[in-house]
Amino acid sequence: MTKTLRYFLFILLALGVVLLILTIASQKQNKPELKAITFKTESGWGYRIVYRHKVIIQQENIPAITGNQSFSSENEAKRTAELVVNKLMNKQLPYISVRELDSLKVKY
Repeated sequence: MTKTLRYFLFILLALGVVLLILTIASQKQNKPELKAITFKTESGWGYRIVYRHKVIIQQENIPAITGNQSFSSENEAKRTAELVVNKLMNKQLPYISVRELDSLKVKY
């Protein structure tokens, strides 16, 4: 193998390694830091919003309604939590209205 060919292969390999490192780094940065996690309560389901492994919102009851009623299903809690995450990602207040609960088909 000639010296020029070895040099060319070395440069090609180095560029491949740099490209791999940049790809991995960009994937880590795109990882969402806000997560919606559901949990079982005594009377149903609730959710937590977690930011960088720290709970910032814990909702054991359905928001926007009177009383202390938990979500009747994990799916309802998850849909509501995902709406809250979406609002926070869009720099909106995490307030949930009755109209939004209705559009999410949350039973209360």
